[in-house]
Amino acid sequence: MRVVEVAVHIVQEVRRPVDNRQLAALVVVTAENGVAGYAEANANPAAVKAYVESGLGLFDNWDDAPRAVLAGCDARDPKGAWDALTAASFWSARAGIGYVALAGIGTALWDLAGRLAGRPVYELLGGRRCDEVVPYLTLYHGRSDAERTMARNREAIAWARGEGFRAAKVEALRDNVPDESRIVEVVADARGAAGDDFLLLVDVGYRWRDAELAIETCTGLAELGVHAIEAPFPPDRLGDYRALADSAPVPIATGDMLTAPVEYEPLVDGGAVSIVQAGAARTGLNGLLQLAAHAAERGVRVVTWGWCATTVAVAANLHASMTFPGTVLLEYAPPSLYPGARLRRELFSPEPSIRDGLCADPAAPGFGTEIDPRALAELSVTADRWAL
Repeated sequence: MRVVEVAVHIVQEVRRPVDNRQLAALVVVTAENGVAGYAEANANPAAVKAYVESGLGLFDNWDDAPRAVLAGCDARDPKGAWDALTAASFWSARAGIGYVALAGIGTALWDLAGRLAGRPVYELLGGRRCDEVVPYLTLYHGRSDAERTMARNREAIAWARGEGFRAAKVEALRDNVPDESRIVEVVADARGAAGDDFLLLVDVGYRWRDAELAIETCTGLAELGVHAIEAPFPPDRLGDYRALADSAPVPIATGDMLTAPVEYEPLVDGGAVSIVQAGAARTGLNGLLQLAAHAAERGVRVVTWGWCATTVAVAANLHASMTFPGTVLLEYAPPSLYPGARLRRELFSPEPSIRDGLCADPAAPGFGTEIDPRALAELSVTADRWAL
């Protein structure tokens, strides 16, 4: 069964996207029997589409066109196709947007292989290794002051506890907690609403520029029993990450803006973080598995980020996470909590099954999601439509 086509749809839900949930590239890989696999590539979608669909490349010189490399590949062998793609794409796709585009193809190939085999992807990857996968809700409600943020967090936590969720992440960003001195207050308010038996993470959105500014706040967060603090600095500030890790008694996480596993190596190898965050929508399924294996050797965990545009991306994260050992966290921002997110709500279904605050084992073939053709037609745009 051969691969016969790879294409990209640009999907967009609003006139001027300000959030990576509102705009994405949807990669579709089709086999000769008409069965297709899908994946989200969350980077500039016009660039992703141009690279994936281009026929240009350096033949036999580490930069061939992905379409040319895929032509005739066995659709039942996603690992073999991925190896061929990466071997032929060194110059354009070692990291960055080129890698995200390639990762989208690689992830869609796994969905396709699972569909052809009639098996869920995690089984093709060797089966479940985790004890349990715990989804944590992302609590972000847009720009506001700290008082409104706290009120919205309390509402969301009450809903989450009522639905059986066990974990959530408080967003303390510049746009919803403008005053840095109030970060601990906002998290303490969430802790009061959630209770001591509820796992809390905190994301500060790369707001600090040196460790000295971060240490006092992180020490206060540690006293609240925070499981981890995410993105204190841009991920290339290794010295600050090490200084914070040495001084603040709370695990440090980062990485959602990175792409290929090679970009994570300084963080993983340098003892700078306890958790690296990667997701199928940028790092790809193959990259997630490679990163997880390397991180495990260094005693670092991988936690997938899920603030993405489509349910198929979250499903791919879940299948990868099923292969990680121990108790695994998975970021989750469901349509039930964010009903305005049309790409997430309308393009793919069903959502992952969650029972008693844990992700159930996926059972359907591939990633277990089905696309709605009418939603795809309505939400697809051309590369120049809505351009600034």
